[in-house]
Amino acid sequence: MSSSEQEKQSEEEFDSLEIRRRRREEGKERLLKNMLSNRYDALYTRVASVLNKHKEARNSDQELQFRYWEAFEGYRMGSSITPEQLKNYTRLTSLTRSRAKIQNEFGLFRAEAVVEGHRKDLAGEQRQRAVATKPQDNPLIFVYADESGKTGGEQYLIVGSVWFNDMQRHTEVQHDMRAWLAENKEEAEKNKTRFPKEFHFTEMKKNQLDIYKLFFDKVMENADMISFKAVAVKKSEIEYKSLEQSVYSLYYQLAHLGIEHEVQSGRLSLPRSICYYKDADDGSDKLHLEETKQLLRERFKSNYEEELQLEALNGMSSKTFVAVQIADLITGAVSRKLNSPEGNNHKDQFADYVLDKLNVDYIKHEVSEIDNGKKAANIEFKKEQDMFYVHLFE
Repeated sequence: MSSSEQEKQSEEEFDSLEIRRRRREEGKERLLKNMLSNRYDALYTRVASVLNKHKEARNSDQELQFRYWEAFEGYRMGSSITPEQLKNYTRLTSLTRSRAKIQNEFGLFRAEAVVEGHRKDLAGEQRQRAVATKPQDNPLIFVYADESGKTGGEQYLIVGSVWFNDMQRHTEVQHDMRAWLAENKEEAEKNKTRFPKEFHFTEMKKNQLDIYKLFFDKVMENADMISFKAVAVKKSEIEYKSLEQSVYSLYYQLAHLGIEHEVQSGRLSLPRSICYYKDADDGSDKLHLEETKQLLRERFKSNYEEELQLEALNGMSSKTFVAVQIADLITGAVSRKLNSPEGNNHKDQFADYVLDKLNVDYIKHEVSEIDNGKKAANIEFKKEQDMFYVHLFE
């Protein structure tokens, strides 16, 4: 074969490889678009909501059935059911299919190991091997965080957050929240009343308390795959580093302790990749983000190897991303209760409203642990609730 023929063959092989590569990329792009545009059905999100709120429903399909009927179909726990009434309730087989999809396919709200093992045996070893060997990318977690207390005279430095454990629900919730905002803004304009441009804790006016509560109620309506985390350190106890450096550590501890909580409670399983976002308008520069990113990647690698990876750490506009506003309200509520516990104005009332709805629990750590990059092995979480924890370093 002449050199010119060899060159032509090489070019054709290169073109063929390039075409296949481009087709793969186009296929991935189509798949992503489909995932983001096709909404889950109501049954799926409702089952996820029950699994999120009731740990016992993750282990028992019968418990899931009763909790689902109670939450969405008017059943009263403990009451008897006639055969005629039973026809009006969602069938167990439908609930079980949704539960299996959520737990097995997405790795969310997992059952205890002994229950999960029994279910695998029932499903058949061959089918389980096929699922286990199926290649897939790490599922994504979306974390939106905000900070408070860095520049003021508050006692505590705080980073609060909202977590989305499923990519599609992450997109759907923000879509629903934006639709709600547009609808209520239009209604407010008709009634010639002022509607917040954005929902930020520090900007809340006294006459806006009710609309802020309605906003948070809407968040809770979509909370089937949402959880909330916060970490705080008493600034007077920080001796060997600047507040800026402490913020870096808090962002790591938020992710680290949050993952420990999610895995221990069975809300998700590893491996996962985290998309970490914060308010782009909080004054953080690119150097701040880059240093935080490096710290997170180093510690994730050290503690979790390939089981937990940082997919992204970026600043996001709160105007565009409603989840940034949600993180702002969570952070503001925690800050208010820690830094002004005796207050009783409209902001204090809103903070009480948020924290009461979430049944918040506080876990205390030694302040020296804030720089500890090791995995926390013995954190005890309340068994009766797992939607919101505040970790205090003091």
